[in-house]
Amino acid sequence: MSIIPKIIRWYNGEIDCLYDVKRPEESQKVKESNLKDSAILTFIKLCQWPRYLQELDLKKDAFSGTGRVLEIGSGSMPGSTVFEGCELYCLDPLNQKYMEAGFPFHHFGNIRLITGFAENIPIADNFFDAVISVNAIDHVDDLSKVSLEIRRVLKDNGKLAIQVNYHKPYKTEPMKINDGVIKREFSWCKGFRKIREAADCVGIEARSGESYALWKNF
Repeated sequence: MSIIPKIIRWYNGEIDCLYDVKRPEESQKVKESNLKDSAILTFIKLCQWPRYLQELDLKKDAFSGTGRVLEIGSGSMPGSTVFEGCELYCLDPLNQKYMEAGFPFHHFGNIRLITGFAENIPIADNFFDAVISVNAIDHVDDLSKVSLEIRRVLKDNGKLAIQVNYHKPYKTEPMKINDGVIKREFSWCKGFRKIREAADCVGIEARSGESYALWKNF
């Protein structure tokens, strides 16, 4: 079943809990002109926004006045829209497909969509003041290229925060990521360090032997 029908059922109270998020009280619901958009925006508000703030260990105003912020692997429901006072760019190779599927990006006036891969970001050098990513860096095909692209588009002394899923190699994700790999690939980033590592992630249950690590330079 597509996620959108599930979210609508959750919004209507037919599903008690979706990804560890309890069905919304009436006062928590976002009300738009149609049920689909109302349900998705409510799920972003109650699931994605708290998840991003917790997993990146940031407050909503973390980038206020910062300028341009890039999220790598923003997905169909970008939780980065929680951040206030910045110009947000959402990079994902499936942005067009998400829009065709009905995800309401048009409700977020502060985002600009970039359809592409992190190995080849279609943006000029030294463009962003900050780069963030939540549970996406481990899905790329070439982490070395991604790191070099982040270095290229991030301004000197720019902010970098990534939450990474450490897991064993799989057929679709053959690269094994651990502390050593992250340290090596992001050695160019001054002050970049592991903040914490946990066995699970908000709304996601890690498989056996996996964990989620947060790395930041600020």
